[in-house]
Amino acid sequence: MILPMPLPANFDHLDANALRQLLLEQERELVWRQSKIERLTHELALYKRQCYGVRAERLDLVT
Repeated sequence: MILPMPLPANFDHLDANALRQLLLEQERELVWRQSKIERLTHELALYKRQCYGVRAERLDLVT
């Protein structure tokens, strides 16, 4: 799990390379979080289908 990177209190003292590195790390964390959300959303959809789909799709043939 990627933990959020602590941001410096003042960006004025950072040089260009440090700012680039900070931006890259923040983007890497954002991509990781987005992929995690997508995986969990997919997993939730599978669980919902497993839990509710069978009953909803079942036909009542007994008359």
